[in-house]
Amino acid sequence: MEKNGVFTADRPHSIAARELLSKGLRLLLEHNNERFRRLRKAMSRHLQPKSISKYKPMQKQDANQLILDILNDPKNHQSHALRYAASVILRVTYGKSTPTSNDDPEVIGIHKVLRRFHRVLRPGSYLVDRIPILKYVPGYGRELDKWHHYEIKLFREQLGRVKNAMASI
Repeated sequence: MEKNGVFTADRPHSIAARELLSKGLRLLLEHNNERFRRLRKAMSRHLQPKSISKYKPMQKQDANQLILDILNDPKNHQSHALRYAASVILRVTYGKSTPTSNDDPEVIGIHKVLRRFHRVLRPGSYLVDRIPILKYVPGYGRELDKWHHYEIKLFREQLGRVKNAMASI
């Protein structure tokens, strides 16, 4: 069974999420193929136990802020946890060194992207996942295409900030 798992185990196919919204650019939705293995290998280099030790100081700093936020405002503990996660991810992924809050435009944008992504992944939310030929109908998926362009703009802004920071070094 283990040997056959390579041929039978794969991610569920979602035309709406993988093809129309993500345009094949999300590792999360990639099928078990050569491209997936290359992307996973590139990513795992930065997430191995030897590599992640360099992230501990920033995680500790953000964790301390999380504890202070919860102590000062316990009713919004979930919001504080979301801020913590966004801050760590933005620091590790894009090197953002300024404090992150839930009202930062990039955090608001990322949460918007995640809400949309969850909506598209919900089974039955888009008819194209049951009737694949719909992806060829002109105008079908216009909303998903608009969301894709929003995501690309958001991530290019982050990469642009990194590029500018590197140029100033």
